Amino acid sequence: MGWDIQCYGRPAANELFKTGQVTTTLDIIRDDKPVLLDRLQLNNQAELNSPVCISNYPCFGTLIATNATQALLDQARLAVANLALSSQKIKIGITLLDDLLVARCLGQYAEQVSCVLKTVWSTLRNEVMQRSVCLPRIWAT
Repeated sequence: MGWDIQCYGRPAANELFKTGQVTTTLDIIRDDKPVLLDRLQLNNQAELNSPVCISNYPCFGTLIATNATQALLDQARLAVANLALSSQKIKIGITLLDDLLVARCLGQYAEQVSCVLKTVWSTLRNEVMQRSVCLPRIWAT
């Protein structure tokens, strides 16, 4: 299980991604076969704002968990639904590709995205990793 959060610009300081280029890739290969091939490329602010890209959300997070089940997907979705996020500009999607759970979050700030991914991580950790929930100290910094 792992995650990644990216912020384009410094949204908390109202400094937006205006120039430059970002290319990210995530490839998960199992038994020499692709399970997930993901790519994001931003060439300018217009692409950041595009609804076919990340729709003007400067923060983007992905959590991946293997050995997931439909029951875990349902638990993760329920846990996120119970967060008080209705008043925040945020989008969340969680899906299952065979036994690979993929949670995605678009938000305005890294803290929003982190809150969602921590909730999913906490929901899955015991079942997926056979370890109790204990947030790493680094997450408090």
